[in-house]
Amino acid sequence: QAEDGIRDVERSRGLGDVYKRQLEQVVYKVLIQYQQVQMQLIKLTLMLTFHLLEHTYRLLVAQCQVTL
Repeated sequence: QAEDGIRDVERSRGLGDVYKRQLEQVVYKVLIQYQQVQMQLIKLTLMLTFHLLEHTYRLLVAQCQVTL
């Protein structure tokens, strides 16, 4: 701070800092989207597994009823 009460203006960021910040924001958004896709794949995998188990169970029940 100068004696006359005028503060020094904060140094502006260079273009490298601006590009770095923009790149960080893009990478963050991509990682969030990647995580969302992973969650959707997990959800679909669980749903498919459930349906396959349900189908297998019904086949086994039907087979047991035929053999009785």
